[in-house]
Amino acid sequence: AAEARERFSAVRSPVRAAPEAASNRQWGAAVAAGSAPVWYSRDRREAEQALLKQAHEEVRSLRHQSNHCSAAVCIQAAWRGFHVRKRESEYRARFFKALIFCQTQIRQTQWRKKTTESIKEYLGAGDEGLDLLLSAQEMLHRKAVRRIEGAVRRWAQRRRALKMARKSAVLIARIVRGAVKRRRIMHEMLELADYPAVFFPARYAPTFLVLLNLVLKRCDVPCLPSDHVFGPALVMGVRVPPMDASMCRGPSLLSIMRFGHSCLLRPKRCDRFPNIPW
Repeated sequence: AAEARERFSAVRSPVRAAPEAASNRQWGAAVAAGSAPVWYSRDRREAEQALLKQAHEEVRSLRHQSNHCSAAVCIQAAWRGFHVRKRESEYRARFFKALIFCQTQIRQTQWRKKTTESIKEYLGAGDEGLDLLLSAQEMLHRKAVRRIEGAVRRWAQRRRALKMARKSAVLIARIVRGAVKRRRIMHEMLELADYPAVFFPARYAPTFLVLLNLVLKRCDVPCLPSDHVFGPALVMGVRVPPMDASMCRGPSLLSIMRFGHSCLLRPKRCDRFPNIPW
């Protein structure tokens, strides 16, 4: 009972701590056993935190009051306030200016739309009276737009013409190169420089005359008459197969060369050995 009374008196008096009634070891054992007044330590901790908070607030208020006593702090505060008020006034001026501009444009658009509709109704749904609504600046703007559109169209037309000219030049050069190459190959393969004459069977004379006249007309050369007679050849055709037997699908040059290899010619020896054709 005496120990409980001492412990109760230690709890009630905040000045006297628990170690005055017992040693530190006994106080720790009591805390471990759960018999120590834990609510006292929590209240004291909260009171200390409240005192610390109040002290920090007082220090902050004193520092703030001392700053007002400093000339540099006052100048800086005035300078910052001036800049903030200036930016705020500039922002408000820009905002009101943009707002007035938007309202003006909207009112002009609405008025122009209503006036255009009324003029269209008055003129019978036509566009003749629309120029009455245009100001000088708008008329100049439309004229500039039309001029720019015309310049762009002319530039596009010139570009298409140049593109077509380049394409035509490439096509013509390709055709000319092909014709020159084919002509060179024909001269080399048929050996036209060494053998300038063309021999054909006598029964094909009318057909050859027609083909020759077509070629002469194509080359702008006077054509031969229909009763033209070709001179006799200096060679004799020992074997001349029909054209249908030797011709096949493929290039004309190869067909002519194949037909030439199928033929067998012998030169005439001034009518010697008339009984032997070759």
